[in-house]
Amino acid sequence: MSFEKLLDLFIKAKMDETQRLQQNKDEILAEWQTVTIEENCNATPKFTVIKGRNYIYPKIQQMIQETKKRFSSITTAAGLIQANQFGLFDAGFKHPLKSEIQARFLTILSEENMTPMKTLFREMTRSKLNFEVRTPYSGLKLFPRMVIRDEEEIMFFITSKTSTAMVEQDDLCLWTNCKALVQTLIGVFEEIWRNATDIKKRMAEIEPGKQTIISNSQSP
Repeated sequence: MSFEKLLDLFIKAKMDETQRLQQNKDEILAEWQTVTIEENCNATPKFTVIKGRNYIYPKIQQMIQETKKRFSSITTAAGLIQANQFGLFDAGFKHPLKSEIQARFLTILSEENMTPMKTLFREMTRSKLNFEVRTPYSGLKLFPRMVIRDEEEIMFFITSKTSTAMVEQDDLCLWTNCKALVQTLIGVFEEIWRNATDIKKRMAEIEPGKQTIISNSQSP
């Protein structure tokens, strides 16, 4: 068989195939519509170790910016104050959904950090951020510091620090979007949150007889 005849047969076969596809187009599309594709059904959980505040703070800022419903954090009072100094709360103040997002913070309050914490809360209140802060009962230590965005991702500190700890250059964090681990640590957060005291009440206990200068965006 000559090459020219072979080429003609090949072209004819392709034309016949194209014609069959054209004729069956509606049927093929109908079949496709019945197929349900689950997004990220085979997505592999990711784990990343982050070291030092030059990398930790930008990641937390990104998590704040991507929050859609709820942002939760267990941290120290010093950590909250330092986060504000590094501009992390600015990301929350500028968030387009800041009045809808629920921001929750668990921290330990003491006489030593009372004044700077009040200043921070006033800034958060003026920004109209929807936030709430609670402190565990006396004697209950905070679970290792962590940050949770919605139910999508979590970052928790591997290094152990004291109640006055701030983020340092040698701090290590583990970030993950592993659903099982995220749900587990959300459960830990919720348990501590339920058994914690509103920080306004705690301030009143530390300063008996004094008017507490604090309110949040949910106060009338």
